[in-house]
Amino acid sequence: MPFAASERTRWFTEARFGLYTHWGLYSVLAGEYRGRRMDYIGEWIQSKFRIPNAEYARFAEQFNPTEFNADAWARLARKAGMRYLVYTAKHHEGFAMYRSKCDPYNIVDATPFGRDPLKELAAACERHGVRLCLYYSHDLDWHDPDGGGTHPDLPKNFGMSWGNDWDFPDHAGKDLRRFLDRKVKPQLQELLTEYGPIGVLWFDCPMTVTPEQAAEIRDWVLRFQPDCLISSRIGHGLGDIGCLGDNQIPAGPLPGVWETVGTINDTWGYKWFDENWKSTRDVLTTMAGLASNNVNYLLNIGPTPEGVMPEPAARVLTGLAGWFGCHGEAIHGAGPSPYPYPMPWGWMTQRPGRIYLLIDAPPASGRLTLRGLRNRIVRASLLADEEHVFPVEQTHVDGRDEATLSIGAGALQGLAPVVALDIEGEAEVAPETLQQGDATLLLPASLAELHRDDAPGPDGAEVSAEAAGARGLGPAGEDLSQSAIQLDLARILVNWFDTRDWVSWPVRIDAPGTYEVSLTTSAVAHSNPWRGGHRVVLRVGDQEIEAEVVQHEKIETPATRCYAQSVTRLGRVRIDAPGTYVVELRAARIDPAGGFGLALVRLAFEPAV
Repeated sequence: MPFAASERTRWFTEARFGLYTHWGLYSVLAGEYRGRRMDYIGEWIQSKFRIPNAEYARFAEQFNPTEFNADAWARLARKAGMRYLVYTAKHHEGFAMYRSKCDPYNIVDATPFGRDPLKELAAACERHGVRLCLYYSHDLDWHDPDGGGTHPDLPKNFGMSWGNDWDFPDHAGKDLRRFLDRKVKPQLQELLTEYGPIGVLWFDCPMTVTPEQAAEIRDWVLRFQPDCLISSRIGHGLGDIGCLGDNQIPAGPLPGVWETVGTINDTWGYKWFDENWKSTRDVLTTMAGLASNNVNYLLNIGPTPEGVMPEPAARVLTGLAGWFGCHGEAIHGAGPSPYPYPMPWGWMTQRPGRIYLLIDAPPASGRLTLRGLRNRIVRASLLADEEHVFPVEQTHVDGRDEATLSIGAGALQGLAPVVALDIEGEAEVAPETLQQGDATLLLPASLAELHRDDAPGPDGAEVSAEAAGARGLGPAGEDLSQSAIQLDLARILVNWFDTRDWVSWPVRIDAPGTYEVSLTTSAVAHSNPWRGGHRVVLRVGDQEIEAEVVQHEKIETPATRCYAQSVTRLGRVRIDAPGTYVVELRAARIDPAGGFGLALVRLAFEPAV
């Protein structure tokens, strides 16, 4: 299994939550160059405006972060529940944010600041129990004539060059080997031998590095620190930690060791005019959903050129500190939900003998019914106040397990209150996909069974040659051009171009009635618009609905800022009797517009009002 858990990765999965900091010369520009504002992420400003190195290097003369306080950074992270901190030692601009003896282009030798912030941060992290990790751009380096990313066949990054082709336009004259030997390996040796234990080396953008070179870099890291973990963005499948796309939230659980990196506003490096801050609730619910799906959350804040966390970001972390003070047990060291499908009221995590219900939408009735849990519940209590015990009724009839908690109306207050269920043994749930207490049935793409007919699908189905050929890159840059319908890294069903493909879910219905059925679909590539135009056919028993995929509702959550999702209301079905059913979803037509086909997140059955 890729990114398999091991003893080396245990600390990482137990940590669950970390702080990312993008801080460099780009922080001085703060998203603006000669009166023009950066319309993209702040740390890419040199490439966006193609600023010559000679001019860009002069910004170092203005970089004097005298308000930097390493102890304040580490203390704030620790209180906010963050157990590791990833510091940007060198980003694509090539400027080292520590004292590099092999290159004077660094914060100690090239700025009036004259201090080594990484040395101070390493000591502060050790004091406060935060594991120090480092970001290092191992392929792209705009300051080095041999830096990667300038191959003429590479697609642009939102119109920008990956590598420096304004100062160094001669791609044929570049030699990445010289760059690795002259700068990358010496700087990695400095970082791994002068700053104590490093938890993770977070590489990025392996645009031109070869598999052999990536393996050489990995071996070099492990030569100095065998326990240092390596992010998957070293390239070529050589990492210990799988990394999803930027700000990408999976729609289902992931096996192994995974991490999502996300911004607290819309940029990584500081932009003074970016005020689209996530709230404490946004961050908390994102983190809870990720933990439930077995994914760490690495939350980025871009410090100011003065070296401080922007006040709105610090306020969010302070709010998180209040929640973690009472509920940290539900995140740190806790495993993912025992259920493979989502809950309508929130999320779940677990540890042996205890399940945590992280409540986002408390049932209005004051009663929360959990179906499919086979363990006996010994006690249910509020995690923040374990003297606050909830009555529990459990039944086990005809192999059907149901537990109802009488939590009372208004008993669950504040952000994501947590109910702790003490159970006998390790959590065991029924293998079927079940309706939960409010009769909602959620069918994620990750649980769909995939099929292909030899003959065309439903009557009138079209197999579009244009659609079949209109493929592109997946969310992590993987080539989808030759692959069939499949789950991508985010547990979304992609590459659905052929109407002979279809999916199904076996489900158990315990509450007969009329249900509104909706379909959630997604954009696939980062920042691409959502596209519909497909026609789908839903079958349940002898009932059939055909509908066009249109945007009836745009999903507005932090999880959809970069990967747009929309809800299509397909219509109603009537279930007259309890029992086991098969839900089928087929495509009558797939619109080739956009090149990504039908990208399925989930189906939902909700009781009709």
